[in-house]
Amino acid sequence: MKRFSLFIIVSILLFSCNSDDSETICNPTLVIESILFIELVNTEGENLIENGIYNPDDITIGFNGNIFTGVVFTGVQGVENVIVLNVFGEEGDNTFDINLSDTETDTLILNISKEEISDPCIQLVITVNEVIYNGESKELQDFEGGFLITVVKE
Repeated sequence: MKRFSLFIIVSILLFSCNSDDSETICNPTLVIESILFIELVNTEGENLIENGIYNPDDITIGFNGNIFTGVVFTGVQGVENVIVLNVFGEEGDNTFDINLSDTETDTLILNISKEEISDPCIQLVITVNEVIYNGESKELQDFEGGFLITVVKE
């Protein structure tokens, strides 16, 4: 019975695929976003999430009245103990509140642009043009398929 079920599933998949390359069907249409990683360190370069100064469960991101939780990865090798933000918003400046604790909130301003793409499967690409964290312009570094900024907290 298992072989027959497997045969039916494979047959459906094989015969439902369209081999005509002239007609591409994309559902849903993709928006290519940038990912911004934020590393918080002290003046000695120690990660402030890793050393326990900030609790990853307390860190949230606020944007336009919405609060995003679970923004710090603690068990993902290569991106552990950094804040992760999928970049979104309107073209121009977008202000995000980085809530580090009940008493400490930082301000992140992302200047983004959107470029429409003529690919049938990709609608637009979101690009980060400038990052300002607590009033200080930050350099974007390539990191894990996205960008990293390092914030020194005293």
